[in-house]
Amino acid sequence: MAQANNPELVRNLTPSFHKRGDLALNHAHSIAFIQNIPGLVGFWPTADKDISGNSNTLTRSGTIKTIQYDNNIVPYAQFDKAGSAYAFHADSAAFDIIGNESWTDSTSWGLTMGGWWQVNNLGVVSEVLMAKFLQAGNQKAYRLQVTSAGEILQFTLSDDGSTNLSFGSTFAPTANTWFYAAVWWKPSSVMRIYYGLATDNDLVSEEKTSSVPATLHDSTGQFTISSQNDGSFAFLNGRSSMTFLVRGRIPPIYIETIFDLTSPLFAAT
Repeated sequence: MAQANNPELVRNLTPSFHKRGDLALNHAHSIAFIQNIPGLVGFWPTADKDISGNSNTLTRSGTIKTIQYDNNIVPYAQFDKAGSAYAFHADSAAFDIIGNESWTDSTSWGLTMGGWWQVNNLGVVSEVLMAKFLQAGNQKAYRLQVTSAGEILQFTLSDDGSTNLSFGSTFAPTANTWFYAAVWWKPSSVMRIYYGLATDNDLVSEEKTSSVPATLHDSTGQFTISSQNDGSFAFLNGRSSMTFLVRGRIPPIYIETIFDLTSPLFAAT
């Protein structure tokens, strides 16, 4: 009987490749990899829900529908901007990322955050993806959003709670299309944006190296997904999945590996 594969070849290549190439294995590796990132503050694959429909670590306001699987592959959250929907965590020391914490090694000071997104209604208002950014009382800290003007990804930090230190990429998402976005901050040195579509082979990165803050304001605002100003402005009309927040500047290969592991999932949706 003819062999379906060469067992000796499989054995020789196993150290370099998964023995299985199905999407379920990508899903499993994605979860394990992200959860083991040093300095991880939160990871929201949007599958975990309590009896009220909230994430185990985030509360929600408005209409956020949990979709168990997109095309039987990956779970996601659907945010309805018309219903002022957003997920949030009350002000907490866990989310107050200053950038020079004494218990964090100085070689990794900073911030990293990102995930997968869809924006359904581009160009109407700015739509926040993740933030701790309360304008009232000058309580801004960090924010990732898609702007209304130009419809581009923008990364914003504040060192005093009032001043916006922003950097916009040239990437403009397409409506109703999954994209990966991650931002990376090295204090006093670099603000960087990574982005890619599910069908891309590699990520693209752009960065700002001037007027980069040394520390961030200790904001009293909520940490939010799909809004800012503690849920009063810039609501996302779209989807999120596999979102993460890290206290610290993780190695760029981690950001790239998350994309490599998760992009096949979203390419199949």
